[in-house]
Amino acid sequence: MESLSYLYYSLVFEADTDPPHGTISLPNFLRSAQLRLASMAWLVLAIGLFSLSLQNIALALKTGDRGSEVETLQTTLKTKGYFNGPITGYYGPITTEAVQQFQQVNQLDADGIAGPATQASLYGGEAAKNTINTPLNPQSEGLLKYGQNNSQVRQIQEQLQQLGYFQGPTSGYYGTLTETAVKAFQQSNGLTADGVVGPETRRQIAAGGQGETPAAQAANAAETANPEANSPFQMEGFTTGGSGLEEALAPTTTLKPQPPGPDADWEAATRPQTISSQAAIATPFARASQRFIAQIAEEQPNIGLAVSFSNGSQRFTADTVPPNRATPATFRQTSFTGEPQTFNATAPAREMAHRKTIYGDIAPKSIVHSGQGLFFAQNMMYNHSITVYDRNYNLVKTIADTVDLQKYGYPQYAGIYRGSPVEASFSHSGQYAWVSNYQMYGTGFNHPGSDQCTPTQGTDSSFLYRINTQNFAIEQVIRVGSVPKFVATTPDDRYVLVTNWCTDDLSVVDVSQGREIKRVKLGRYPRGIVVDTRSETAYIAVMGSQHIAKVNLGTFEVGWLRDVGRSPRHLNLDPTGRYLYSSLNGESQVAKIDLASGKVIAKARTGNAPRSMILSETGEFLYVVNYHSNTMTKVRTATMEVMQTVSVNDKPIGITYDAERGEVWVSCYSGSIMIFSA
Repeated sequence: MESLSYLYYSLVFEADTDPPHGTISLPNFLRSAQLRLASMAWLVLAIGLFSLSLQNIALALKTGDRGSEVETLQTTLKTKGYFNGPITGYYGPITTEAVQQFQQVNQLDADGIAGPATQASLYGGEAAKNTINTPLNPQSEGLLKYGQNNSQVRQIQEQLQQLGYFQGPTSGYYGTLTETAVKAFQQSNGLTADGVVGPETRRQIAAGGQGETPAAQAANAAETANPEANSPFQMEGFTTGGSGLEEALAPTTTLKPQPPGPDADWEAATRPQTISSQAAIATPFARASQRFIAQIAEEQPNIGLAVSFSNGSQRFTADTVPPNRATPATFRQTSFTGEPQTFNATAPAREMAHRKTIYGDIAPKSIVHSGQGLFFAQNMMYNHSITVYDRNYNLVKTIADTVDLQKYGYPQYAGIYRGSPVEASFSHSGQYAWVSNYQMYGTGFNHPGSDQCTPTQGTDSSFLYRINTQNFAIEQVIRVGSVPKFVATTPDDRYVLVTNWCTDDLSVVDVSQGREIKRVKLGRYPRGIVVDTRSETAYIAVMGSQHIAKVNLGTFEVGWLRDVGRSPRHLNLDPTGRYLYSSLNGESQVAKIDLASGKVIAKARTGNAPRSMILSETGEFLYVVNYHSNTMTKVRTATMEVMQTVSVNDKPIGITYDAERGEVWVSCYSGSIMIFSA
């Protein structure tokens, strides 16, 4: 019946060429004779539904609606533990997903539309009363589980943190980190490890538990571990396997001790100590160092690089193969004659570690580093803002998306308008940020696009903002297509490229002219963009297909990398320009593409719905956020091996990299930004 009422609602108002935003009230229906019959028909239908015992009948709320009814919906969903975004009064994707989760739990049609049946259940129906997600009062002994958000969850987090099980922020939100900590506690204390805090789990947590804490477990494991496996070489993360080293090593290898403090005898401390090749082979540290140099030479054949390692007592210094492999690689006082590829080795990888979580009045769809120490978070229409942070995690500026379009050369628009910032891209120097707006809000914008749209619907165009990063002022506004998503600036700063989700095309903005000069047709749902270092070719992920477009930026002709995988979303190009990486949202994988052949040569499974990615500065590692898994994954690009996966807050969707600090910033749509060591 709920679906029937919504279908009727849709049919009545689909033909309206100027639909008001948000929930339509009865007085608005009666403003024209044309709509009186529709309103009467709706009232008749409402009476019929009432006769079927559906109480508190209201118009169906759906994606795109706004108003006090939506605020009430969000608030109620939040108290029941389903909704974790900010209370905005706008019915967006977070609200839709929360409604779907509520519907699934309560055995309703999970269409994400808050129709009469859903509202009746949510605001007082029996299904809502019986669900275990009902908010808990302070004295309740009810269940605590994933998705809830209240003071009791915060108390459990604090207790688990004191016991050494929980390392995340004590936010009161029961997410992946909390669930993992609860399971670990349950396993240590002989309880069923289901990740749900019931009466017995709650009692044992309050009592401090009976099992070993994580710290005690680690200490015991260290005492009983194999001495070789627990040696300083292993603790540094170096692998110790390998073959062919006898042939690759020269007769001697030089190792240097770790330099002491500033008051010690520096000359004596750094005097080389020569050991035989056999001793070097038997030393895990030396062997791992040799293998690491081999890997660099294999993956970066055109780069000469001096490398130094230390394990606390020994230092190993070496040179990689010089550019173009003109001469063999040389170690300090020793020649290296072996071919690097014979080792087939991989370099040691540093473990990612959580450093900071930023909260606030944010709902960041993306996070982008300027390259100059500023981080722009785009908060969509949920907050109508761009929040700017520095390397010390401080909020530097909140930029409102409000503009007077007439002042920017659009006289047909009178008054103040708001945007909805989606993505950003910076000029080469970092002086300007180009920010796309999902849609515009104000008089004259009556046909907004959505995440499900076609060019034939005639949805409104939107605008690109240019923001000066010196004073954070919006200096320029440029019209582009409908629902612009990703933005990319060419390395030569000549063009800014924007993918338009609803018009299936690419806007080419000429920076010097300050206007769009070209539209390039691409296909259904274009999204991620990357441009080669010579500013000659742009690669665009066409998410409604299995293909990636190749656009010649001289002629604007389109070629294709075909059949890379389902729903390619985000793209990264390695520093050498040889490999292209694509997240495949429809496969839960990322693909490595050889641009010389145009073929996918490897894939890695990272998590459910991989969204955005970022490469480390050297291209050695790829960091991927997995939207439905609430994780970030670190992938070694040479082998496409998953090195590490860490839990993050709900709905990770954006990611960026800071080479100077060696940090990865992750934006979580649910309202936070998390920073990790890379």
